Amino acid sequence: MRSRWGAALRIARRDALRHKARSLLVVLMVGLPVMLAVGLATVASTIDVDAREALPLTVGASQAYVSTNGSVRPVSQGPDGRDAAIASDQQDRTAQQSAADLGRRLDADVVPVHVGDSEIVGAGRDGGTTYVQVLATDLADPLTRGMVELDSGRLPRADDEVVVSPAIARAGHEPGSTLTVRDRELRVVGVGVTGPRYVPEAGVVVTEPTFDAITVPADPGIPVQQGLLVGRSAPVTWADVQSLNQDGYVVTSRAVVLDPPSGVADPSDGYSSSAQDTVNGLVVACIVIEVALLAGPAFAVGARNQRRQLALVAAGGGSPADLRRVVLAGALVLGGVAAVLGAVLGVALTPLAFTVAYRFVDTVRGPFDVPWGWATLAVVLGVVAALVAAVVPARQAARRDLVAALTERPDDPRPAPGWPVLGVAMVVVGLSLVVAGPALAGDRGITVALGTVVLVVGAVFLVPLAIGAVGRLAPRLPLALRIAVRDATRQRARSAPAVAAVMAVVAGITALAIGSASDFAQNERDYVYSLPSGQAEISLSDGDVASGPLVAEAGRALPGRRLVAVTPASRYDETTETTWSVARGACRGEAECTYLYGDDAAGSGGDRGVLVADADDLAAMGVRLDATSTDALEAGRVLVPRGSLGGEDQVTLVADVYRGDGSRATQRRVVAPAAGADLTAVVDVPRGHRPVVATGVVSRAEAASLGITAVPQSVVTDVRDGPLSAADVRALGALEVDGDPVSESMLVERGFTETYTLQFLSLGVAGGLLVLIGTLTATGLALSDARPDLATLSAVGAAPRTRRAVAAAQALVVGTVGAALGVVLGIVPGWVAATSLTQGYGTGDVGTTVHVVPWPLLALVALGVPALAALVSGLAVRSRVVLVRRTA
Repeated sequence: MRSRWGAALRIARRDALRHKARSLLVVLMVGLPVMLAVGLATVASTIDVDAREALPLTVGASQAYVSTNGSVRPVSQGPDGRDAAIASDQQDRTAQQSAADLGRRLDADVVPVHVGDSEIVGAGRDGGTTYVQVLATDLADPLTRGMVELDSGRLPRADDEVVVSPAIARAGHEPGSTLTVRDRELRVVGVGVTGPRYVPEAGVVVTEPTFDAITVPADPGIPVQQGLLVGRSAPVTWADVQSLNQDGYVVTSRAVVLDPPSGVADPSDGYSSSAQDTVNGLVVACIVIEVALLAGPAFAVGARNQRRQLALVAAGGGSPADLRRVVLAGALVLGGVAAVLGAVLGVALTPLAFTVAYRFVDTVRGPFDVPWGWATLAVVLGVVAALVAAVVPARQAARRDLVAALTERPDDPRPAPGWPVLGVAMVVVGLSLVVAGPALAGDRGITVALGTVVLVVGAVFLVPLAIGAVGRLAPRLPLALRIAVRDATRQRARSAPAVAAVMAVVAGITALAIGSASDFAQNERDYVYSLPSGQAEISLSDGDVASGPLVAEAGRALPGRRLVAVTPASRYDETTETTWSVARGACRGEAECTYLYGDDAAGSGGDRGVLVADADDLAAMGVRLDATSTDALEAGRVLVPRGSLGGEDQVTLVADVYRGDGSRATQRRVVAPAAGADLTAVVDVPRGHRPVVATGVVSRAEAASLGITAVPQSVVTDVRDGPLSAADVRALGALEVDGDPVSESMLVERGFTETYTLQFLSLGVAGGLLVLIGTLTATGLALSDARPDLATLSAVGAAPRTRRAVAAAQALVVGTVGAALGVVLGIVPGWVAATSLTQGYGTGDVGTTVHVVPWPLLALVALGVPALAALVSGLAVRSRVVLVRRTA
C-alpha cells in the first residue's frame, strides 16, 4: 500500500509541475481561504490580551495593582483580577483605608494611579470637543515603568506636558504641538497607549499634579477611579488578595497571575458555549463545502487531461483503486502545498496588517501571538477540502472506458443513479429542519443553520439533473449559448461543481439578504420617537435648581427659542427612588391593579410615567389637547391615553418607594378622577409611531393636593418654535450649567436614521466576488477543456469573435443557472430567518412579522454578476486558437 501511494504521489507531483496554470488555480482556490482563516485567527489571538501579557501595562514594575473605585463591600474576583463582582454576602463598610494605611498593611511602598474624564478641544470629529480618559501617576517612579507604551516621543516630566493616544495624534496633535484640556494649554511630548485591561485605555497621560486641574469634577457618589501600585520585595499572595477583597479592593497580583492557585474558579466561569460551538462547526462545514465545490471543476479537468495517463496505468495492471489513488494524490499534493502556503502567508501578513491598522484605529496591542492550534486546523481543513473536491473526479476516472481513453475519444461516465434520490431526501430533511427550527424551544437558530446546510448539500446532488433540464433548451438558443449549454450538459463532471458553488453562495446571500432586509424594515416600521422629530431634550442632574439657569442660558444663546421644563412625578435621589404608576379603576390591593403603559396608546418612547404639567407644557411637547381634555385637566382629573380606561372614570395613582439597595420600602395608592385624552405628539413624523409623552398627566394644583412632590428632571425645546437646525444643536451643546457642559446629557431626535446601504454593499460585494470567482474559474476550465471543439469551429470557418462569444456564453450559463438555483434555494431559509427576527416585537403591530425580499440586491448578484463575468470572459479570451489534432 505504501509503495502504491508513493507512486501515486510521484505521478501527482510531476503532473502538477507539468500543468502549472491549472495547479496555480487549485492552489489559489484552497490557499486563499486558509490564509484568511489563519490571518483572522492570528489577529484575534494578538488583540486578545490575557492577564500574563497585560502585566507590564497593568502593574508596571510593581508586585500588584490595587484598584479602589469607591466600592465599600466585599468583592469576588478571579486570580487574574478581572470580572470582579460584588459578593452575595454584602456588608456595609464605613470607610476605606487610605493609601498610607494600605502601604503599612502590606509593608510596601505604594504609588497612586488615577483615572478620570476630561474634555479636549480640537481633538474631536470635525475639530470639535471630545471626551477622553486621563491617566495620571508618578511616571518617574520605577514602579510605573512599562505602564505606558510609547510609539514616539517621551514621557511627560513637567506639569505642562502630556502623552496622547494615536487617535488624538491623528487629529493633528503630534509631538511638539499644544493641546487644550479644560482651558489649560499642554505640550504634547509623546504618543502611546496604556493598559488594555485593568487600567482603562487613556486618551492622555499626564503627571500627577496636572490631574486635578484638567479632569472633570466627579459626582460625589461616583469618585474618580484610584489605583495603587504596590512595591515590595515579597510577592502579593492569593491570601493577601482575598484579604484585600474583604475591604472592597480588586487586586491584580503579578505572582498570582503568573502562578494562579489551583482549584480557584473565575466568578464568570460556567457559561456554556455549546450552541456557539455548534454554529462555529456549521460555519466550518460550509467553508469546507464551498472550497470543495470551487476546486472540484479544476480536479475534474485535471482528471480528464490525465485520462490517457490513467489509461496507461490501467493497461499496465492498475486497478480502479490505483486510478482513484492517483487523482486523490494530486489533490493531496496541491491541497497540502496550498494549505501550508496559505497558513504561512496568513501568519506573515498579519504584522503588516497591524502596522497599517495602527495608523487608522486605536486597538489593544498585545504581543504577536500565533494560534498554532487553529493554524494547524486550518491547514488540515484545507487538505480535507481538496480531497473532498477530488472524490467525485477520482471515482469517475476509475470508471472510464480504457479503449476510449487510449484513443482520446470522449467518454464521460453518467452520474450514479443513487445521487438524485439522496439529494431529494436531503432536500426534504433540510426543509423540515428549517421550518421546524423556530418552533423548538432553546434552539438558538442551530436547527435552522443545520437544516440550511443539509438543504444546500442535497441541492448539490440535484445540480446535474438541473443542468440536464437546461440542456433541453439548447436547440432554441443562439449558436454561442447553444454550444455553451451543450458543453455544460456533456461535461457535467466539470460544470456541476461550478454551478453548485455559485448556487451555494447565492443561496447563502439570499437567506442573509431576506433576513437582514426584513429586520431592517421591521426596525424602520417600529421605530419609536422619544421626542417630536427635530427636537431636543436635556437631562438635569439637580432638578429645578439647574432648570432656571439653563433656560436663561438657552434664551441668550438661541434668541426666539424656548426651553420648557419637564416634571415627572417620579423622583430619584441618593437614598431613595419614588416611582409613580397609573392603574385602571380603584384598586385596593396590588394584585387587583391593572397598570397602564405607553403601549395603550398609538405609540411609545417618550412615555415618562406620570407627568406634572399644564396644557401649555403639553403643547410645547407637541400634545394638542382639545377643549374637553383641557377643561378636565384644569378640573383636577388625571389624563390618560384615550381608550385605556376600560369604562372606568377614575384611576389609582400608585407610588412605590425603593431603598438604595433596590428593596421596596413602602407603597402608596391614591384614587383620582380620570379622563381619556390624546397624549401623543401630533407633530408629523416621517416614519414610525408618534411618541406618547406620558401614561398619566396631572395638573400642578392637583399634584399638590395629592401630595406629589416633583421637580423638573429635564428641559425640552418648544415644538412650536420649529425643528432645530444644525447651528441650534451646536449652540445647545455648548451651553454650560455651573461650568459643566450639557452636550453629554442632550438627546436630539432625528427620527429613524439607519440605512440599509452598508448591509446592501457588504452582501453584494461578498456575494458578487464569490460568484465572479466561481464563474470565471469554471469558464477558464471549460475553455481549456473545450480547445479541440473551438479549434474545429475555427477550422470550418467560424469567425474569430465566435470564440469570445462562446467564452462569454459559458460564463453566462454557469453563473445564471447557479444563481437562479441559489435564489430559489435561499428563499425558504431567508423567510424563516425573517420570521424569527421580526416576530414578537413592534409597538403598534405586536406579534406581526415582516418579510422583505430585496430584489435589487438579488438581481445584482444573480443577473448582474454573471453578466459581468460573461463580459470579462469575452474580453479576456483570445479570439484565435491554434488548431489541434482530433482523433477520429
